[in-house]
Amino acid sequence: MTITEAKELVASEASWTACADKRYKYAVYDSEYGGIKQKWVLFHSAEQQKRVEAKLLPRLEKQMKKDKTALKKLCSKGFACEPDARAVVERWHAKNPRYRVDEVVVTSGQQRKSGKRGRPLKDELCDVIFRVSCSFTLDENWVLRERELSGRFILASNDSNINPETMLEYYKEQNTVERGFRFLKDTTFHVSEVYLKNEDRIAALSMLMVLCLLLYSVAEWLFRKILKERNATVMNPRKKPTAKPTMKRVFFLFRRVRQLLEQVDSTVHCQVLNVNEEICQITGMLGGNFEKYYS
Repeated sequence: MTITEAKELVASEASWTACADKRYKYAVYDSEYGGIKQKWVLFHSAEQQKRVEAKLLPRLEKQMKKDKTALKKLCSKGFACEPDARAVVERWHAKNPRYRVDEVVVTSGQQRKSGKRGRPLKDELCDVIFRVSCSFTLDENWVLRERELSGRFILASNDSNINPETMLEYYKEQNTVERGFRFLKDTTFHVSEVYLKNEDRIAALSMLMVLCLLLYSVAEWLFRKILKERNATVMNPRKKPTAKPTMKRVFFLFRRVRQLLEQVDSTVHCQVLNVNEEICQITGMLGGNFEKYYS
């Protein structure tokens, strides 16, 4: 896939097919890159289109202020002839098709050959120069087209048999994976930093990190499943109940739990400190194998 092909595909007229998720629709295209056949799927998201449209006009108005300043500075220069002056505006317009140029005014004047400012002396030779000014507004047709194209994105795969809706599902799960790797690099777990140079050790550490992420993800999935089955919740950082807590939040709730071993004469007494009602509730849902350590 090349950038040019992707841009052309996004701007093309598509024959849409509705997804099972009514917020999405798609169109399938076949392509080839580097001798490898690919399946390109152009998706349209109604939710994404709403988000883009809400920010589109404020963003364009902010950019228009900057463009007006830049064009004014560009047109302030003197040109040798009227066609040169008009050509500057035409080139600028070609680079900024979102605007409609309403009026172009070219005026002529004299400029001292010496380049000095001020009124020319008597009989002083001067050059005739041309200056251009123009006004512009947003092109309504361009804005309408941008609104139509907003919410579109492309997913590509070298698996020509993959179902488009499966591609979309995998794509939406990408955020979960990224959140997981963000967890691995989170400093709140107080894991010592490791610096390695040997490639084999780097590969081994990466494998351990992935296994840690797997265990973390499985634990999170199991706990959320238990909460759903029991119609239960835990408190999130904002002190509001949630049925989908992260394991990081669960670990945080256990941060103050301590085991105290006290020896009196020849007898050792074990106490578990700082176990509150919420922790008892969580260990109770996890089962006896967990509960016995906190009772």
